[in-house]
Amino acid sequence: MNETIELVLGFTTSPNDSLRSIYEHQLQHVECMTAFGWRKVEKVTRGNKDYQILTRDTNMSNYEQLKSLEEKYNAARQNVDVYQKANPFITFLLFILLIFPGVLYLVKKAKEKKAVIANNEKQEEIMKQCISVGRKLL
Repeated sequence: MNETIELVLGFTTSPNDSLRSIYEHQLQHVECMTAFGWRKVEKVTRGNKDYQILTRDTNMSNYEQLKSLEEKYNAARQNVDVYQKANPFITFLLFILLIFPGVLYLVKKAKEKKAVIANNEKQEEIMKQCISVGRKLL
């Protein structure tokens, strides 16, 4: 018996660099999914959006282990944060009002950036471990 999923890749022909970057990121995700027993079946285009269809045999050896590793990988992937840069207008406004609030704002943003980077490194390490173990199980 096979199970099938369809992953959204995004827009290949977009003039927007960030949308093309998301597309490339999704392609990397598809490659990571192959570590958990998924095989690429076909790439489908509907409208301007591309999708990748993957399939996996549920009767394969180590299926349950691969499935749990995939869940752990996806949980780590969902916990990756995005850092929002300091707003230059707010920073300027706080420095005009008083220097102290501006400094506090910048210190807060610096701490936030460190926390996001630390969290993302931890999640990336979990994801790499899951992929490594998954590839060994195949």
